[in-house]
Amino acid sequence: MSLRILIAGGGTGGHIYPALSIAEELKRRDQKNEILFIGTIQGVARSTIEEAGFGVSPIETSGWERRLSRKTLRFFISLLKGIFQSRRCILSFKPDVIIGMGGYSSGPPLILASLLGYKAMIHEQNSIPGLTNKVLGRLVKKIALSFEDCDHYFPSEKIVVTGNPVRTEIGKIARKEALVHFGFEDERSTIIVFGGSRGAHTINLATVEAFERLNRIKDRIQMIHISGKDDYLWVKERMKRVEFPFYLAEFIFEMPLALGAADIVVGRAGAGTIAEITQCGLPSILIPYPYATDDHQKKNASLLEEKGAAIVIVDRELNGEILAERLIELISDPERLREMGKRARSLSHPEATLRIIDLIYELVEAKG
Repeated sequence: MSLRILIAGGGTGGHIYPALSIAEELKRRDQKNEILFIGTIQGVARSTIEEAGFGVSPIETSGWERRLSRKTLRFFISLLKGIFQSRRCILSFKPDVIIGMGGYSSGPPLILASLLGYKAMIHEQNSIPGLTNKVLGRLVKKIALSFEDCDHYFPSEKIVVTGNPVRTEIGKIARKEALVHFGFEDERSTIIVFGGSRGAHTINLATVEAFERLNRIKDRIQMIHISGKDDYLWVKERMKRVEFPFYLAEFIFEMPLALGAADIVVGRAGAGTIAEITQCGLPSILIPYPYATDDHQKKNASLLEEKGAAIVIVDRELNGEILAERLIELISDPERLREMGKRARSLSHPEATLRIIDLIYELVEAKG
């Protein structure tokens, strides 16, 4: 039975890569399955989807307003515009199921699909759901969760804990192959630093400040630093001080290779990052994004810290001295690193994509 599946969501890597994992598995399940993406998807996100062989139906909408202000009217106009654009797509594509991957741009198509009687489900990536998914949870038939701790936000009869899908290659690249790709040495510990698909200035600043202290262990480390576009030239200028092997990029498409080479991760605590580092069984130093909705990244990071899989540093307390100290502590204690890695892997959900695919088929076959 071939299906038409509409996948709705935002345009950041955190939403796009799990969605792509689902789309690719649907194609593996049946080459006749048709998949279309809908949302505020532009730039690198759109080209990534199209290069994977899937179409994109872009819509215009904005984030939900939590309080009355001058922006409230603008929000409702934007919502109606997004619903109108979604209507054309849905009536033309006629999906068997529409799945929302989170973010405000999944709102208009999921709201309309539910009102028109189409079968719909959502996937909540974080430990604390965003406002859009809280609203959509009342309308859709099924809700897939990444974190079991999130279950009290939604009707229990709709919930299935699946975990968060990751790219197929994540956790499957041999370390030697990955090291060769970056020109790195097997004897050194590889640190990978990134702040999500758009980078993170606070993390970039602390990493640059840490260079001098990390040079003290220059014979034991090597680093992959993904800076994001805005800070790339600035970091490139300062990397002249680095005395250990160093690979700098503003964005990297070969993230499975980067994680395959890594021994320690330094980054934010978005749901996608958590899913990928646990899939790879990597110890981490997490710096939750302080302006995330409902501070959900802090909760994501705390779940790993409580299990002994990560060290958490609050963004406002992060600096080069603290970051270097934590890194040197971990690199100097291989047994602790191994134990953190084991605990990280115990929190992974390698079957997440398959569970969500099964839910989609169950939804199609269900009556009503």
